[in-house]
Amino acid sequence: MPETQPIQIKMHSVKETRNTVRYNADSADDSAAIDSIYLKKFALNGARPETGDH
Repeated sequence: MPETQPIQIKMHSVKETRNTVRYNADSADDSAAIDSIYLKKFALNGARPETGDH
């Protein structure tokens, strides 16, 4: 089985709900493998990064 390489995508925080934080891929990157992702707040350990590579 071939070894896979990690995918890096620049994400921006766009919305916060009671239990999750939503991040969208940078709009300039139209080849991003992920468009948006919801992360559970408990998984962020209190951090709320506005941008970052995830």
